[in-house]
Amino acid sequence: MKEGGSETSWRRGYTFWPMAAKYKVEGEAQGDEDALKKLLKDIDQGPRSAKVVKLDQEERDLINDEKDFLVRR
Repeated sequence: MKEGGSETSWRRGYTFWPMAAKYKVEGEAQGDEDALKKLLKDIDQGPRSAKVVKLDQEERDLINDEKDFLVRR
């Protein structure tokens, strides 16, 4: 098991867990609406070494007081 999320994302108003998958990156985030808009803008822009072709979003049920993710493999 591995703990996800980070102190940085928590200070920015959201929890975020990204995962590399074949030919794409998947992730899950929740938090303050303005913070999530900024996160999605940053993701859509992507890093200099990558090209973001498409950004899909899906609403999920909120988990109150969630501060990190627990990843089981």
